[in-house]
Amino acid sequence: MNLTLDIPADSESLVRSAVSGALDIYTREALAVRLYRENRVTKPEAQAILQYSRFEFDALLKQSGGHNEFSADEIWEQAERARELSTGGGR
Repeated sequence: MNLTLDIPADSESLVRSAVSGALDIYTREALAVRLYRENRVTKPEAQAILQYSRFEFDALLKQSGGHNEFSADEIWEQAERARELSTGGGR
């Protein structure tokens, strides 16, 4: 998907210098983080938007001042996995 971003002409050079030529990456990251924080997408969906691993997305959340929020499903999955590992079922 391609998006067009209209920036006022008097702010264009400021924006270009602030993001050091990586406007597409900066914009995608900002969009994915915002959608995730607003609970419009799940963490795996936000990761997919960026094609980031779980660890890369967690680092982005931390870098952007976000906290690592887990959904009830994510907590349940982690608890199930921990149970499997503790009983030897994850080998």
